[in-house]
Amino acid sequence: MTPQRGLLACLVAAVSLLAAALFWDEQRQFEHAVKDLTEEQVTLATAVAADVETRLARLEDAGHFSDASHTDSTIAQLLGGAIKLERRGARLLLVARPDEDLLLQTDGRKVESKTLLTAMRAGVSGVVLDRAEAVQLGLPPRIALAGIETVRRKGGTWGVVVLMSGERLRARERYAQLRFLLSLGLVTAIVVWLGGIAIRQQHRKLEVARALEVSALQRDRERLLAKADKMATLAALSSGIAHEVATPLSTILARVEQVLPSVADDARASAALHVSIEQVARIQAIIRGVLGLARGEMPPLVRAEPHTIVMAAADLSAHRFAQAGVQLVLDLEERLPDISCDPPMLEQALTNLLLNACDASARGTSVRLSARTDVSTLRLVVEDEGEGISPETAARANEPFFTTKARGRGNGLGLAITREIVSHHGGQLRLEPRSPARGTRGVIELPCL
Repeated sequence: MTPQRGLLACLVAAVSLLAAALFWDEQRQFEHAVKDLTEEQVTLATAVAADVETRLARLEDAGHFSDASHTDSTIAQLLGGAIKLERRGARLLLVARPDEDLLLQTDGRKVESKTLLTAMRAGVSGVVLDRAEAVQLGLPPRIALAGIETVRRKGGTWGVVVLMSGERLRARERYAQLRFLLSLGLVTAIVVWLGGIAIRQQHRKLEVARALEVSALQRDRERLLAKADKMATLAALSSGIAHEVATPLSTILARVEQVLPSVADDARASAALHVSIEQVARIQAIIRGVLGLARGEMPPLVRAEPHTIVMAAADLSAHRFAQAGVQLVLDLEERLPDISCDPPMLEQALTNLLLNACDASARGTSVRLSARTDVSTLRLVVEDEGEGISPETAARANEPFFTTKARGRGNGLGLAITREIVSHHGGQLRLEPRSPARGTRGVIELPCL
């Protein structure tokens, strides 16, 4: 779901909840109004019944009231001044005579209402009638509210009903509905206005984020193009160097092999020539490896011990450390898991880091080479005590031909080749300043077997 749709859904949910809350509140108010008006009719019915009871007692005491005198005129006399409560079309007075299933109105009409008679016999004081029952009793087609009270005399139980139309409630309900719609409309307008502002702001943020993403993609594309161009240059340069170096190396190898039989009796000279042959083979392997990296080829990987790789790199760079007066300190775990690698290429990558650390170190300082395992990762760390490296320089140090060394001391290819070698081995190369100590830390991380 997009942020705009999520925000729109929240706005719709908020308006729906608000509408439900307002509707529930209006319903509660309507129910309370019905209850209040019903109680009002009950109060009136109680007062009228008390007056009717007093009048019945007088008639009975004077002997003017007998079963034969249950006439309509007598009923009207019993109601007396209570008749003034009536408002045609709004409120009616009804009387239930003993042992009779009809209700007598003040105008002499007899009407039937099973709901009222049932409530009266059950002792219920307040009743709400539906529209059909209200019309049957002569009221408008609205709900009707009835207050019921009984009078017990010698002749039986009389019932008094004060019945009121719910027309007032209808008017109040219409006003409540209008208020509900106006409130809902106002709140909806405010929510939509605020939501529109939020959606516009979100849209602007998304546009800015999209523009930044496009800009970042363009920068990444330009960087990749620049890298590809430099790698192409490196490939061409490597090819040229390999072609130019191949002939001298072949000549050196041929001369060494030619001289080797003549010094067979001199163990020291023979060993030196064998070392020369090995180093020529190593140079040829490194050249082939660099050409393969420049072409994007994967190096052939074999199982190897990290100790062997580290010691070989240390031996290769030992003469440079001796010349610079810098001490190389080895700190290796006793047992390191094997790794899958191209040993000559990985030795060259580690040697490049050692030589860079040596060049950055002053005479009398030291460079530490440590090897540790972390879960399933081999970490080869080279730390020097030089000037250190800035984050900006660290970010560009792996670029081909980028160097901070003086002219003639570096061509900017060592770290670029190192990064490619480590990357082709499924690892990572990081350069970072040491903290809090002074100097630079180079880290090669490789997966263990």
